[in-house]
Amino acid sequence: MPSYEKEYVPLTILPASCPVTTAVPPLPGSAADFRGKASFSVDPAAYAPFVAPSDREEITTALRSGKAVLGESSAKLRHLGVGGSMTFDSRTIRIGAVVPDPDVGWSEMLVSRAVGRSLGIVDDRYLLAEPPGQMTLPRFDALMQRLIPDAAIRTLAPGGSTYMRIASGVNPPIVMKEIFGEFSAYPQAADPAYLTVDPTWYDAHIVTRSVPILGSVTCNRRLFPALIGALSDVQRAGLGNELTVYSGCYAARTVARSPTAPPSQHAYGAAIDINAPENPYGARPTMDPRIVRIFEHWGFLWGGRFLTPDGMHFEYGSKPTADAIG
Repeated sequence: MPSYEKEYVPLTILPASCPVTTAVPPLPGSAADFRGKASFSVDPAAYAPFVAPSDREEITTALRSGKAVLGESSAKLRHLGVGGSMTFDSRTIRIGAVVPDPDVGWSEMLVSRAVGRSLGIVDDRYLLAEPPGQMTLPRFDALMQRLIPDAAIRTLAPGGSTYMRIASGVNPPIVMKEIFGEFSAYPQAADPAYLTVDPTWYDAHIVTRSVPILGSVTCNRRLFPALIGALSDVQRAGLGNELTVYSGCYAARTVARSPTAPPSQHAYGAAIDINAPENPYGARPTMDPRIVRIFEHWGFLWGGRFLTPDGMHFEYGSKPTADAIG
């Protein structure tokens, strides 16, 4: 029986997930500090069919007992194992299992719905569906179109995207943290979609440098090799005049400026916006496809391919190809 994962905007359905924030020792003056953790809450019984049979009992037992399940990457990053704990403001959650990342949808922590509610998990982020009998992709897509009318929908068969439950196949927070570092931060009182970031992390990772075509930009130091490589190739291809407006790289805010969303890739300094006036969010992209190909060659993901297009946006996707580096 095939299982399908369905990505869609803006509607969200059970059993689902959403981001939650993890408390750590507060920064000066902070009321609620967090590490921008992408955590999912699920109903254990409903979630069980979507995990590997070898891990199913371990996961459901931990969730039903009010404990958390960590993916292997999250456990490694935090040096945590079974029996350890994570503190969320005044609530401490014990770790009941550590399993392969796909079993937790590449989240950093999986908890039950009841625990999720106590932590402030409020938004459903994805749908897992197990259709009966033989289900083809076109039939499944038609079914979803009827159930979720008037919504942008992209349907992929199982295995079509490694990170399907995150958003449009982009890297989940745990992958970004492994590459660009994990920061502590707290929401700003005036607008909780904007973050006050730990200055120690900022000083270690965020720098301002001059790059071809755009001039001075502020990004994560680990983004610069690919960014300079891509822009140099754009310049060599005679396309430099196509890039007229640098619209930002590092920005300490959440995805889509939503208070309940995880940190944007911009918060890591791992995404750059170019030619924003001609490529507003949600509009038909006008970015030159030759420039897109160059950036993708250097490992960037282009926002123009997102479910809701963001034509100005390029973000870290993977290491550049060997021939790009030379």
